[in-house]
Amino acid sequence: MRLKGFRIRQFAMADYNQVAHIWDVCNVPSPEGRREVQRRIERDPDLFLVADLNGTVVGVVMGAWDGRRAWCHNYGVDPQLRGQGVGSALVLALEKKVEEKGIPRLNAMVRKSDIASEGFYQACGFHKEDWQIMEWNSP
Repeated sequence: MRLKGFRIRQFAMADYNQVAHIWDVCNVPSPEGRREVQRRIERDPDLFLVADLNGTVVGVVMGAWDGRRAWCHNYGVDPQLRGQGVGSALVLALEKKVEEKGIPRLNAMVRKSDIASEGFYQACGFHKEDWQIMEWNSP
């Protein structure tokens, strides 16, 4: 069943608490506080999208562009509304924004253990690449 009445729109800082709640209940690693989120929307404001249902944020995707490709970060949908088209609408809207900017590809990093997200992204048209992510953290 498809959820009706929600709309996809650009994130605003007034959405921060609701978005942080979505990230928390979805166990999504989130940026370090308001300041980092503000920095990200200053860089790519039109790629940070929320699903809004009557004034309540029910889903989020934070897109970013690194100069070569776009990235789908910090994606989450209210667990009670999963499977109703909210997530795919968010990703489709992000794909459209990326295409409008002339960016040739959109990537998403998914933990190997996150089978549900892997299946979701594949259903949205993403395919696996044989990459390994290496990370450095400041001491």
